[in-house]
Amino acid sequence: MIDDEATPKDEDRQCGSSAGFGGRGRCGSGAGDGGAAARPRPSRLARRARLLDRQPGGAAAGLQQAAARALKAKLHHGRRVTVFADEMIGSAAMWWTSVLGDELFLPEAGQVGSIGARGGHESIAGLLAKEGREMTYFTWPNDGKIAFAPELPLGEIGKARGTRDVSIAGEAFCAAVCGGAVGLRDPASADHLWVRRCDQIVRRESLAAHLVLRPRVYRRLRVSA
Repeated sequence: MIDDEATPKDEDRQCGSSAGFGGRGRCGSGAGDGGAAARPRPSRLARRARLLDRQPGGAAAGLQQAAARALKAKLHHGRRVTVFADEMIGSAAMWWTSVLGDELFLPEAGQVGSIGARGGHESIAGLLAKEGREMTYFTWPNDGKIAFAPELPLGEIGKARGTRDVSIAGEAFCAAVCGGAVGLRDPASADHLWVRRCDQIVRRESLAAHLVLRPRVYRRLRVSA
């Protein structure tokens, strides 16, 4: 949920905004918008937005494009996004948080992370063999066309392509996490703690790494589902 109401003034001390996937954060708003100087500067209230996030993850398909469009709108309107974790932000939801968020508040029992990518292939070749059935494919120009055919055991070509595709998504995820405003508070910690651990990280660890903030003014955030 995005709420355009301003967050408390004492939460305004953190500075930085995500400049894109793997980009550098910078103070201010409207980064990269060549027309920003010509427009009247919006009030502080108009420039604030809040994102309430409570998702365990989701599919990678279309995620980069959707996040990029949201980021473009954020920069165009000169918004600053404060993210509040409603207990858990994981995987694909963490991608959104990393791209759009300028600061992240995590409650006492909150967890964030599960940064990484996965894919799968299910072979039914053994099942078909038990039934006395066997599939034969004819391909052109080579067997790369049937690298993921479920009726066949997964071969070396399929393993290599599956690993390649998951790695591409994972590297883009890492760039979003470590290159966003939240990750840039301590890039080394973001990479070591959030990315390389590939785990849901509790608040104590993230606070120690200065990657998240305490919701000291929780009741004043006034966020709702």
